Amino acid sequence: MTPAPLLDAFGTRLDAEALAHGIAGFGLDAARLIVHDGAATLEVAGRAPDDLEVMRAVTWLRGELSPLVPVAVTPVAADALTAATVVDARLRRPQTIALAEVDHPPAGLDAALDD
Repeated sequence: MTPAPLLDAFGTRLDAEALAHGIAGFGLDAARLIVHDGAATLEVAGRAPDDLEVMRAVTWLRGELSPLVPVAVTPVAADALTAATVVDARLRRPQTIALAEVDHPPAGLDAALDD
């Protein structure tokens, strides 16, 4: 079963597989991106947060995610991870809100709501 795409607060649709592939493309084959409600954590195995590859991956992630989503880097033991993966740890589920502009409220409200 394919995991549902990640949607950020601004409606950006992100594919978890593409994110994992992008992270691995920076040489981080043993990394895990954990997406929380208001932030993201990149866990890297056997790397320091200031390694050039890690910093490049974080810069790329900030471009893929909303610039308002902070990305933290957490080093983990070298044998803790075996692949680049993405974990959806969000607790709040996205809600869709629709707005309608009505020029003539009494006459157009019902039609706008039906639309």
